[in-house]
Amino acid sequence: MKKRMISLVLAAALAITMTACGSGSPKETTAATTEAAQLEGSLTDIVDEIYENAVGFEIAVAPAEKLDTSDAEMFQYITGMSGTDSVEEAVYSDAMINAVAYSMVLIRAKDGADVEKIKKEVLEGVDPRKWICVSAENVVVTNCGNVIMMVMSDKEMTGIIYDAFQKVSGGKTGEQLTRVTEE
Repeated sequence: MKKRMISLVLAAALAITMTACGSGSPKETTAATTEAAQLEGSLTDIVDEIYENAVGFEIAVAPAEKLDTSDAEMFQYITGMSGTDSVEEAVYSDAMINAVAYSMVLIRAKDGADVEKIKKEVLEGVDPRKWICVSAENVVVTNCGNVIMMVMSDKEMTGIIYDAFQKVSGGKTGEQLTRVTEE
């Protein structure tokens, strides 16, 4: 946490310095913003930080587990992705009770991967009815740099987790993609 805070302060100082001393060209500002938008640390630590910031979150969840990218069937079941070529690593956290429709996934994309394409694949591919007796009402996908977050549950819980991810990322998230499931 301390390293993350120092990194954010240094990134902010760099951005201010580049703005004050630079030519003000959009490329310089964009580069500084892109660097600041990267989430550092392990995906498991990021999941823990999201839960720490999830005010009003009331679902008992299992600790985040690393996904084996070599197990294509399980990877697709959890993420909705048909391949792992663009994935560096991924973790997931589900409700402790299968009668509760809740799942969160974090995916760290490889350098140079098309994050927007991955987000759309996850949104369209993940199964909100993967539990036998319940179904997720909402699927929300967003990102901060190369870290993609997917959460599916009811509207209130997906909103709480999305807001917590916003806090963890310092508000530097990409476009929010949402899918409302039909009942």
